[in-house]
Amino acid sequence: MKRPGIYGLALAGLLVVSVAAWWYVSRPAGRVDLGGGVEPVQQAEPAQPVEPLMARLAIETGAPGDEALGIVSLFDGRLRNRITAEGALVSFSRSQLDAGIRVEFERPDGAATAGPAVSVVRAPEGTPIRMEASTTLEVWIVMTTLPPAGQRVRVSLPVSGRSVTTDWVMMPALPGAPADQLAARARLQQMREADTLAATADALVALAPLDARGYYYRGLALESRGDRAGAIAAYEAALERTPNNRREPPSALYRRLAGLRRAP
Repeated sequence: MKRPGIYGLALAGLLVVSVAAWWYVSRPAGRVDLGGGVEPVQQAEPAQPVEPLMARLAIETGAPGDEALGIVSLFDGRLRNRITAEGALVSFSRSQLDAGIRVEFERPDGAATAGPAVSVVRAPEGTPIRMEASTTLEVWIVMTTLPPAGQRVRVSLPVSGRSVTTDWVMMPALPGAPADQLAARARLQQMREADTLAATADALVALAPLDARGYYYRGLALESRGDRAGAIAAYEAALERTPNNRREPPSALYRRLAGLRRAP
């Protein structure tokens, strides 16, 4: 029997390669034959684009019957993820904020439904603002009609001519103990209504004289009125009542005491 020569073997090899190449090019896209049938090939998911302006929502609640404060923090997502070297130019219009901001609740089926009207109580001024990696802008809103605890909430607001939406967050539960209710009310007041803080702080001290929070908020109220000696005494009383088993030291209290003691 005559054996095929070297040219015949080369020709046969070339034919096999050509057939394999034709099969590869003409096979169904995204599928491959593994010998037992055609199987789908797992396609890589495309990377999600990073928005130039991103928002997060935090909700502060007071005592039952109080308003809730929503704080929307805005930052440049591309800049913080080092996708770009230049931050976004952000501008705010108070009239557009007041008219366009909205709260949404998540329904059980995952869809969003309109929530109650809210009012803007604080927004950045002096716009436009060039964002930097460390820049965080805050928009504060007040909610008078509160959803039940555990309800998922988000906020959408107009910024620089486009709508920016926060992630969903859970509505926190209202505090139950009377001292916790007064402390929560004082926390909101020191953020928005310092003139009413003193009465709440005094009520908390009277209700729970061993609770450091009442003295801390009393110190804030006295400091806002320019009573340096009274504020120092209140902060020191709060420090004396601060539990020793705290995971972290009360840094805000230390900073305020140090600043008042350095003041002439």
